[in-house]
Amino acid sequence: MVIPRLKPDVNYDRLAALVAGPRPGAAARASYEEALRAHFGAARVYALSSGRGALLVALRALGVGFRDEVALPALTCAAVADAVLALGGVPHLVDVSPRHFGMAIHSLRRVLAGGRTRAVVVAPLFGICPPQLEMEATLAASGVPWVEDIAQGFGGRRAGRPVGAAAPLAVLSTNFDKPFTTGRGGALVVNDASYVDAVDALVAGLPEQGDAEAVMVLKGLVIADRLFDAATYEPFLSYDVGYRYAAAEGDAYDWDGLLGAEGDVAAGHARRAADRLMAEPARGWGRRLARWFFPRSAVPPLEPGSRLSPLLAAVGEAHLGAVAAAGERRRRLAARLDEAWADHALLRGPAWAEPGDEPWPIRYPAFVRDADRRPALIVRLRDAGVEAGPFVYPRPLSGQFPYYKLARHAGRYLRGAWRAAAALLNLPLHAAVTDADVARMAEVING
Repeated sequence: MVIPRLKPDVNYDRLAALVAGPRPGAAARASYEEALRAHFGAARVYALSSGRGALLVALRALGVGFRDEVALPALTCAAVADAVLALGGVPHLVDVSPRHFGMAIHSLRRVLAGGRTRAVVVAPLFGICPPQLEMEATLAASGVPWVEDIAQGFGGRRAGRPVGAAAPLAVLSTNFDKPFTTGRGGALVVNDASYVDAVDALVAGLPEQGDAEAVMVLKGLVIADRLFDAATYEPFLSYDVGYRYAAAEGDAYDWDGLLGAEGDVAAGHARRAADRLMAEPARGWGRRLARWFFPRSAVPPLEPGSRLSPLLAAVGEAHLGAVAAAGERRRRLAARLDEAWADHALLRGPAWAEPGDEPWPIRYPAFVRDADRRPALIVRLRDAGVEAGPFVYPRPLSGQFPYYKLARHAGRYLRGAWRAAAALLNLPLHAAVTDADVARMAEVING
């Protein structure tokens, strides 16, 4: 039996009841936003159709515009840099620690010393709670506003407060692979009340997400889940495949059918469609050269999106209540893996948190001490049915096109980020991973 790298914690009975019953009204979204506001102790929360859109709104509220520099981690999701570029800004890459994957304070200070930084985006990875008090003090002294992208940090606690509660603005994603899901979506958290008016003005112009789109998102969630089923999983598939297929062919399947045998059929069709797309030859040299010489054309278009559908908001609130118990379970499994190679010659675990803080492990990022041995270790794990690899962040943004052409670097080499990416090995740690799976992974690696 394969242990897939992704598997969401989804209550399909609750989803089926929501889809089959009367459609929730605007009060459902207001209830969801209030639940998130209470979690953070925030001034306001806005539920949006994507985390990327939420980040775009947050940067606009901070006043980021044409040619403004925004400091962000060199090892993070490309969507963070895309949001800056979409506003005409310039990403300034900050080095990260290979121990906790958070911003290296000396690198951040070097960027701020230039005096051109308009805003800072902090983005903790893998559910880790990196040390942040010194960084917060540095930002406060500089007067530069900041936003925390907690797409992978939601559910954690730092100094007794939820991760994301200390930043003036915070954004989260509620996609398939996040601590809780709305199918697809995001939210903007306003902790500093002085930004409420600016965000209100930006959000007021956004359209409402339609009911048909919301149902399509939920169909895509089912198909994506089946794609990552332990019995049928094939590596290198993105969970986006399920959503894209649902958008193209979702009308061919009703909700009840997808939850039954037709779900496997739809997942099979989606997988074959993705395989055909990947097998297509690259289109002409002219287009490739154009992208090379005009790299902004390679940045995907980014829009704020829309207000989250009340149906998806109800889905989010249904899953939100399970986050605390899921975090406790994941911390226990992560601790078992930490213990398995506490003195291992080849592998070590991350620095999850400072004493007294609580991470919410969304993945298990192991660090291979000898990076040259990582490929052989990945093969050994896959031969044993464990889907492991350097997923998500195989290299820093400074080594990815087009970002190395469009961004500034805090240091010539960003050594910490490159070292972290070269040695990173993600092991499965999700809703379907059991104690037996953890023991199996430890046995394969220690063997």
